Amino acid sequence: MPPSIRILALILQAVLLATNLTSCGEAGTSEDTVAAPLSPLEIQINSYEKTANEYIRLSKKHGTGDVSITVLLIQARKSFQDEGAELQKAAPQMTPQQAQRVAEITAETAPHLPK
Repeated sequence: MPPSIRILALILQAVLLATNLTSCGEAGTSEDTVAAPLSPLEIQINSYEKTANEYIRLSKKHGTGDVSITVLLIQARKSFQDEGAELQKAAPQMTPQQAQRVAEITAETAPHLPK
């Protein structure tokens, strides 16, 4: 076999090997995989994160001098605090990962809360 063909064959083998290695452990395509339904606690944490993101967005906008959103900001802060209180009650049922996620959301929002 000429050296150029041997080199091409080695390159092809390397590409095939790399392709097989990157797909190792995959159950199938995303179409084949069915996501597990979210638990009520996960839904609650997702809502808390969404509320936190909205509060941060409004806080930043208010910080630029846009006072037209003051009422919305106050409502978002109250929602964030209320949802946080509910999650605090549910803390004993949380996995360590869920508790960590709630802590990260809270920490990200804290600098935007009034002092």
